[in-house]
Amino acid sequence: MSERMPLASRFRGFMPVVIDVECGGFNPNTDALLEIAAVLIELQPDGRLAPGESWRFHIQPFEGAKFEAASLAVTGIDPFHPLRPAIAEKEALTKLFKEIRRAMKENECTRAILVGHNASFDLGFLNAAVIGVSFFYSICYLPFVPLGILTVVILVGVLLLSPFLSLIAAISMRQQLRRIAATTPPTTFALRTTGLLVALGFTFGAVVLIYALRLP
Repeated sequence: MSERMPLASRFRGFMPVVIDVECGGFNPNTDALLEIAAVLIELQPDGRLAPGESWRFHIQPFEGAKFEAASLAVTGIDPFHPLRPAIAEKEALTKLFKEIRRAMKENECTRAILVGHNASFDLGFLNAAVIGVSFFYSICYLPFVPLGILTVVILVGVLLLSPFLSLIAAISMRQQLRRIAATTPPTTFALRTTGLLVALGFTFGAVVLIYALRLP
C-alpha cells in the first residue's frame, strides 16, 4: 500500500486546513465562539488532493460573551441547551491544535494556513479565542499563520484569472450553504460546512491547486 505524500513541497511548507466556526455574533472580541470544525487536505501518492481527517468541537461561551439574535437564528444553536456537549475554549483549542500539529509533523510542514469561505472572519474568531485563553498560549500553541488565509473562491478565481468562474463558485457555495442551514441539525452545522468547502474547492479548484500551486 502506498504511503501518503507530504504537503510541504506543494505549499512551501504550509499545510492547508479547512476551518469553519459558528459564533454568537459577528465581533470576535465580544461575541462567543460556539463551535469549530476542521478538515485536513491530504496529498495522495498519485498527486491528487483529497479530504482527510476531520474534527468538531462544541464550545462553552466565555464569561461575559455577547450574543446576536441574527447569528443564532442562522445556525440554530442554543448556547445553553442542557444536552449540548460543549467544552471550554482552551480544551477545545488544545485538542484541535494537537491534532493539527501532529498532521503538520507527518506532512513535514512548518505552519498551518486557514482555508475557508469567509476565512478572515474564521481566523479573527480563532485568534481572539486563543488570545482570550492567554497571550502566552497564543504564542506557543497557535499552529496557524496569524494573518495568513486562503479563501477558496478567491483563490480559484485569481489563479484561473477568471472573475466569471469565481462568481459561479460563489453563487454555488451560497446556495449550498443556504440548503445546509435549512436542513442540517445545529450539532453538525460547522462540520458539514467544512465538508462542503472541501468539496467545492475540489470541484472548482482541483486542477488549479494541483498544477498552478505546484512548485518546481
